[in-house]
Amino acid sequence: MEENMLLASGADAVHDLYVAAAYFNTLASPAALDFAGAYGAEFGFDAPALNNAAESCYEGILALAAAAEHARSLDRRSLLSSASEGVSYEGPRGLVTLADGGTRQRVHIARADGFEFDVLASLDGVA
Repeated sequence: MEENMLLASGADAVHDLYVAAAYFNTLASPAALDFAGAYGAEFGFDAPALNNAAESCYEGILALAAAAEHARSLDRRSLLSSASEGVSYEGPRGLVTLADGGTRQRVHIARADGFEFDVLASLDGVA
């Protein structure tokens, strides 16, 4: 469940719906607010709602940039080695660390509230 699905479902269909995700467009961190503001400025505030998939694509670029900076190379072997050794970056979802073939990142729990998610809690460092 993400923001566009929430809108399409309607408020009556999502009563007492709770969702866990790494990103919600209602996150109030400085990085998340900057991301949403830049998206709105570029595409207009009537553009489709930002969601987990869109934010993940953006963070893919952040992860590549962090791995390339750490490796000082764009060679794929160097990038993969860099990511497995441990490299971190700060994005709209918070601090993300790539290491040992996985990620450590914040996960948020939210409740559907009409046509948006109300983020209730965050768990740091979930692998």
